[in-house]
Amino acid sequence: MEKILNEILSTLKEHSRRFDSIDDRFDSVDKRFVSIDERFISIDKRFASIDERFNSIGGDLSDVKIRLGHVEDKLVSVDDRVRMLSEQIDSNATEFRSHFKHIEAK
Repeated sequence: MEKILNEILSTLKEHSRRFDSIDDRFDSVDKRFVSIDERFISIDKRFASIDERFNSIGGDLSDVKIRLGHVEDKLVSVDDRVRMLSEQIDSNATEFRSHFKHIEAK
């Protein structure tokens, strides 16, 4: 009877060692999952930072577009003024020529 109890005790100890070994493996796997989770959190933070940068760039591009619109409006205004001055110069030149022709005719 004592021999059977010793065998049972030995078997239980062996099973206990196996369970401890399996528990250690699970702990190791759990640590790996924690490490992977931390990496994913780090990657998520990087993506959030990149997303913020893109949003900032988008705002900057909108500002540039607005400024270019103002510059375009000013260029149109300058172009109109140049056209008006060109017409006035042509008109003055025609009048000047007419005046000289009138003087030459006398």
